Amino acid sequence: MGRRLLLLASLASIAVAILHTVGNLNTAPVDAAQASLQQAMQAYHFSLGMGMTPSAWDILRSLTFTMSVCLAGIGLVGIVLTGDPDVSLQTMHRISVMLTAVFAGLTAIYAVFRIPPPLVTLGFVMLLYLICAVMTRAPAAD
Repeated sequence: MGRRLLLLASLASIAVAILHTVGNLNTAPVDAAQASLQQAMQAYHFSLGMGMTPSAWDILRSLTFTMSVCLAGIGLVGIVLTGDPDVSLQTMHRISVMLTAVFAGLTAIYAVFRIPPPLVTLGFVMLLYLICAVMTRAPAAD
């Protein structure tokens, strides 16, 4: 049961990475105010050394896709671990606890900044990892 729960949570992490990527592919502004903001971000450049001067827009886009890659990577690690018969239930428990904390932190960030899509999707994945952590916990010794 523990392997299947960790696999499910890991697949959900990958699904959120895909949704996050697809949701950020269309950068067409929805109104004039957003178009103005996007143009200002594209026009404002930072000198960051090594001859690189990315725009604020470039930095936003790179962070957007960094999130997708990290979420997919977390999911892939979980899939690899669940596919290895040598990985113990105790190890799966520890991984689940750690990933519950990671996703709780991400969920908290989006709660503070009031951004519903990642708040909901990452909160859901956090709950899956939490269920896995609870279900893989070793029984108490008598």
